[in-house]
Amino acid sequence: MNIKCIKNRINQMNNEEVIPSLCEILGKHIDEEIDWFELGQEYIVYAITFHKNIPFFCVLDEVGSLMETCAYFYEVIDGRFSRYWQFGYMSGNQESDTPCIAFKEWAEDMMFHEKVLDDYPKEVEIFSRYKKLMDEEFD
Repeated sequence: MNIKCIKNRINQMNNEEVIPSLCEILGKHIDEEIDWFELGQEYIVYAITFHKNIPFFCVLDEVGSLMETCAYFYEVIDGRFSRYWQFGYMSGNQESDTPCIAFKEWAEDMMFHEKVLDDYPKEVEIFSRYKKLMDEEFD
């Protein structure tokens, strides 16, 4: 899946019902700029998670850090799901966990994203392997 950044402020959202939850999740004021991603830039999506029923794309930011970013800030350029994705609840309990569409190891581990950010060798190697496969898939 490929996406392009088209918005960088919460007040640019068309869905009024989403705005309060999005401000809370992001810890941002409605008029504040979301400066994690560049307008017009395209990104490959490595996973999709949901927080308070709001979809978030997991992409690499400008410096190569794995980040979750609200789907409502993006236009979908290529909507195909990766062949490596599956649906899951990040620790297997659908009543209390975050739904996730990702490769198996991520979809089954609610801490996978944090482990990659914290440089856990096993998780970094797993992510790197899938990243290469998905980069080739959507290049």
